[in-house]
Amino acid sequence: MSNLVEVVDTEQLGPSPTTGTKRRRFVISQQPIGTAVRSSDQKNNSSMATLCVDVRNIRTTLDTFSDRLESLETKMSCVLEKCLEIVERMVTIDCQVTQSISSPSRPCKSVLFNTQVVTKQTPHHNKVLSSTNHPTKPPPGSIVSDFTESSQIIKLNCEADHPEGSWLGDPHMVEERVRVGVSMQEMDTLNTHCVTPEKMALALLETLFSRETLAQSNLTGKGKHKKKQLDPLLVFGIFCHLKYKFNIHESDWVRIKNNMDSKCRFFWSRRCKGLPLGGGASRVADSDQFG
Repeated sequence: MSNLVEVVDTEQLGPSPTTGTKRRRFVISQQPIGTAVRSSDQKNNSSMATLCVDVRNIRTTLDTFSDRLESLETKMSCVLEKCLEIVERMVTIDCQVTQSISSPSRPCKSVLFNTQVVTKQTPHHNKVLSSTNHPTKPPPGSIVSDFTESSQIIKLNCEADHPEGSWLGDPHMVEERVRVGVSMQEMDTLNTHCVTPEKMALALLETLFSRETLAQSNLTGKGKHKKKQLDPLLVFGIFCHLKYKFNIHESDWVRIKNNMDSKCRFFWSRRCKGLPLGGGASRVADSDQFG
């Protein structure tokens, strides 16, 4: 079919400025009849569809960028929290060192307490690092730099700290004992009734710390709930006592630590639910400086 000529009366103009007569304006197209307007509409619709696709792509890109920005912000917050934790630990260590230097009249030893076996050349988990204020000279062939993620330098106390108390651990080994404010009679009762290291550890945990302290703390002071750390000196005392009484090994201590952390989580769960924790205050003053 041959194309027909379509004459479109687009508008009626006013009088001609020269002749003064009215005239019409016509647009002549070679397109088939009725397709001139539709072709223009199709082009407009195609342009609008392309524009909508571009807008959706831009919106998707912005959403992806926003998600990545939030992820980056979360990671930066975690890094900041770790930095603050490191600063707090450094301040605590600095205070301990300053206190040791300022009180030379009370010679106390410090130990490196490792809760993991790092070498077969070291038969014990704790090693003496310093006596008074000067590091001791290690014997030939020994290794004293066995630092791990769980390593802690703990300053031991002496009998003068709790004159009416008792020793956790071997009373005759300076590096494997901790003085606590538990009477000899009560310590004898614990030694009599706690016939397994697991029972002894949990009994000492509730004896040395109040349940409120256990509800807001754990052994490491780490975790998403930002709990405080139980006094490392008293935890080391529990380890020494279990080593002295039951001769526990590394695998035993790992299992016992999990039981102690479970006990802390149990009281934390009750505290979150608003349930009473029960029990009274601990018989040993809790230390808040290791939170």
